Amino acid sequence: RRLRRLYPPYFAALCLSILAVCVAWWLQLGTATVARYAEPVAASIGWDFLAHATMLHGLLLPYDLGAGNPPLWTLAREEYLYLLYFVVLAWRVRFGLRPALAIVWLTGMLVPLLATTAIAASALDPEWQQRVMHPVHPDASALALWIQWCLGMAIAESYCGLISLPAWSRRPWMAALWAGVALVAQGRGWSMLTPVLWGLTFFTLVHSVVSREIVSRERVAPEVVSREAVAQETGGQSTRGRVGWLARIGLVSYSVYLIHSPLIGGLNQLELASGVPAAWLRHPAYHLVVWVLLIAACAVAGHVFFLTVERWFLNAPRQAPLPFRGGPGGRPA
Repeated sequence: RRLRRLYPPYFAALCLSILAVCVAWWLQLGTATVARYAEPVAASIGWDFLAHATMLHGLLLPYDLGAGNPPLWTLAREEYLYLLYFVVLAWRVRFGLRPALAIVWLTGMLVPLLATTAIAASALDPEWQQRVMHPVHPDASALALWIQWCLGMAIAESYCGLISLPAWSRRPWMAALWAGVALVAQGRGWSMLTPVLWGLTFFTLVHSVVSREIVSRERVAPEVVSREAVAQETGGQSTRGRVGWLARIGLVSYSVYLIHSPLIGGLNQLELASGVPAAWLRHPAYHLVVWVLLIAACAVAGHVFFLTVERWFLNAPRQAPLPFRGGPGGRPA
């Protein structure tokens, strides 16, 4: 289901990105995107396309940020995390949600730590150490980011009425607190802690928004989230009008994400070729106008991509959320 939903638009965006790379190479534009390819360039571009088409680029340092579309690195991690669902769901059924999340977090900390330590102590030369270390590096490995994915799973289970989450997870100010701690940890180089801290930041932020959506839609039973408590936090106001425009943006957000980077790169090349006066480049107003135009261009192009490609692969809506069936500690009944 997810493969059909996500992969065809991804592959279409990949083909467009590689085509743009080939055009830039053929025109000898000398962009950083082309310069990253080793000789022979044509073969390197071909291997890059193959790595991205099979979604193995997340394991290969030379290609992870390639294809002329660096944000595609996240799609590789998403594929790996979908495969890891088989593992986490087995733990979730056997031990319950909280122990499963604890195992995921410890695995995401210890495996990258032990692997990177062993690789750094090996006899490999520095270049190959970086290549071998890349799939398990704490900054970008699927295992390190696994806890973020599973916190999102907890929000989804709460939304469907399977579990009850603590009240603090609905309060936006807690997201600001987690973000502050994450920034401190990141500044001190505590790379083993930053994934879970940023995960808790967005877990709290997303869950607070979802809780407000529940108030307006009234889709979850009172046993899961107390509507009175959530309504009190939101001032008893309906959120349908306030989030409707966000829902419309969310509908095309995947398309915008897939094509925004190569589009911005191409527009930047046009800007360089147009010979903008140096005086303009020194003026903040010029850069503000450029960013507004870039955002508008990405929104329009993303909408066009959605209408021409992505919408043909949307899944049919499923039934309403399941009734509450959770037990103590988030165990399934």
